[in-house]
Amino acid sequence: MKNNFELFSTNVFTEDYLKKHISKKDFEQYKKMVNHEIPFDKEVAQKVVEVIKEWAISKGATHYSNWFQPLSGTIAEKQTSFLSIDGNNKLVVELPISSLVRGETDASSFPNGGLRSVFEARGLTSWDYTYPPFLKENSNGVVLCMPTILEAPDGTSLDKRTPLLNSCKALNKQVLRILKLFGDNESTEIYSTVGIEQEYFLIKKEYYKKRKDLMLTGRTLFGKNLLGSTKTHYMSSISEKTGKFMNKVEEELWKLGVPAQVRHNEVAPRQYELVPHFEDLKLAANHDFLTMETLERVAKKQDLVCLLNEKPFKGMNGSGKHNNWSINTNTGRQLFSYGKTPVENALFITMIVALIAAVDKHADVIRATVASSNNDNRLSGFEAPSSIVSIYLGEELTNVFEKIVNDKENKIKLGETLLSLYQTNITDRNRTSPFAFLGNRFEFRMPGSSSSVTVCTTVLNTIMAEAISNIANQLENSRDFYADLKRIITNIYNEHSRIIYNGNSYSQEWEEEAKNRELKNIKNAPEAFKAFLTKDSIKMFEEFNVYRKEELLSRYNIKLDKYIKNIRIEAEVMLEMATQDILPQTLKYANFLEETVRKLENLKYQKEILQILIKNINELYENINALEKELQLSKKIDTIEEKAKYFSNNVKGKMEILRQVVDRLEEILPREYWPIPTYSDMLNS
Repeated sequence: MKNNFELFSTNVFTEDYLKKHISKKDFEQYKKMVNHEIPFDKEVAQKVVEVIKEWAISKGATHYSNWFQPLSGTIAEKQTSFLSIDGNNKLVVELPISSLVRGETDASSFPNGGLRSVFEARGLTSWDYTYPPFLKENSNGVVLCMPTILEAPDGTSLDKRTPLLNSCKALNKQVLRILKLFGDNESTEIYSTVGIEQEYFLIKKEYYKKRKDLMLTGRTLFGKNLLGSTKTHYMSSISEKTGKFMNKVEEELWKLGVPAQVRHNEVAPRQYELVPHFEDLKLAANHDFLTMETLERVAKKQDLVCLLNEKPFKGMNGSGKHNNWSINTNTGRQLFSYGKTPVENALFITMIVALIAAVDKHADVIRATVASSNNDNRLSGFEAPSSIVSIYLGEELTNVFEKIVNDKENKIKLGETLLSLYQTNITDRNRTSPFAFLGNRFEFRMPGSSSSVTVCTTVLNTIMAEAISNIANQLENSRDFYADLKRIITNIYNEHSRIIYNGNSYSQEWEEEAKNRELKNIKNAPEAFKAFLTKDSIKMFEEFNVYRKEELLSRYNIKLDKYIKNIRIEAEVMLEMATQDILPQTLKYANFLEETVRKLENLKYQKEILQILIKNINELYENINALEKELQLSKKIDTIEEKAKYFSNNVKGKMEILRQVVDRLEEILPREYWPIPTYSDMLNS
């Protein structure tokens, strides 16, 4: 029996395993092939595939699947048995190379946002060498998953993985340019690292099944605020039942090579956090999908439900997915670390000022990457980051930039002066900031718990590549490198320092200050999505070969369509619950009160309750009708932009008013009359 640590990566096909089962020459050819140093070699690939097949079968696999990330935002896979029939009608066991290296699948049912006509069904899959094959185990058996990318026959991206890999290439190319200017000829590869803080809620399945809103939308559409809980608090002891769940999640993730490392109780009752160790983005982005899938799957097996919605309970902390993002070299340098020499110090300042320029110039795109109907319910909630994008540097690092900018006597000589920065504990953390510097990385706190980090990190890589490229363009022909660098840093800081804010981003004062600085406060998703289609965005993404213009338009349409569908479903579920669950029980209680008052005429208190109840019942009728009317009117709107705007400005408002009425009724009705589990039931049990 293996202990849990020995389970790590046991379901992942490693290069070490491959090296032991093919010749040294073939392995070297394989490495050159996947690194694009030589053309694709079908003979070598066939040998590799054969080893993968034998490994998978030896571990119980019966099927294989192309595993990819369509624009639906979830994982897709089509499982095919290893069993086949040859020309002599005999059974053979095979993993055909054609289905992996350049296969074909039906892509007509995946969202494409107008990229393709209805009759265009072909989707081409290509083996994604940047992530290893792995095995998925569940009650259905063992399946070999071959990571792939999905595109149309004309090369148009139909997935989320391809732009991410393109952004990694762009960042690699531009940062290597700047490193060479600083005299670094040893680094040959640049890669992003991320550490993902996944927050989630865990409730009993019995309560989940009694609430249509949770089952159909992932969040509670009704429910009065929880009065309080004394059972748990932030980082309190983990209960045995929850610990059992967490142990199983870690076991499953470790087998998949996901380095799940930290777990703890979060601020809200029944809210938790899971944090994998920092790793290469190309791995972490896929691990993110596997983590969400594993959390939900393991919960179901233990009669629990894992809620990944950004705001499943009103009046309580929402769930985010903090993305700790950094940039490293293959020689072990962290480029957001301060550096021990004047040259390393100057490089660090250059990287930071490039990020300042990137975030200020493309703050609207950053905001767009985290926009959704669910995250709109979380952002600016005084327990989650503001919807205004800003950077927290800390007072000390901000002062360093101020000294450089205001150095009229030229006392600071970049490349010679070691600025007074310390590797650890230079500043306190700012949990209110959307984008906070933490000593060797930036913590991007805006992403929501149900979304992957793929899109937001694709954008972070790209805007950083553009900013670094702009600096490199100005320095490559410099005759006085550090003098020109200081001038560039000064100009960038003076132009873009408005994005730096070291105070409380939750405060009303910051909203006013941001307005004075002309920083955008985009509060709803439809407005945020527009950033993908600005001239600056299109120019940047096309220049660095991350997205084509038509690919950006498709993603814009898909996001709007998903926004509309999510809110429409929520509204319809609200109406169903209000008319079929809440209203009948409310009338039943009103009838009871009326009979009680009739029998006992002197009960003044019950008369007052009845009057209040009747008033709220009338309001319930009125607001049910009002919401129904808004949904009917929305059907008459033709354009997707106008429809999304209507749902944001009109439908959501009517939904909130209906919720307020129902939540007041919950306060009036005795517990035995209330038809659905309450917050107290779900979160204090």
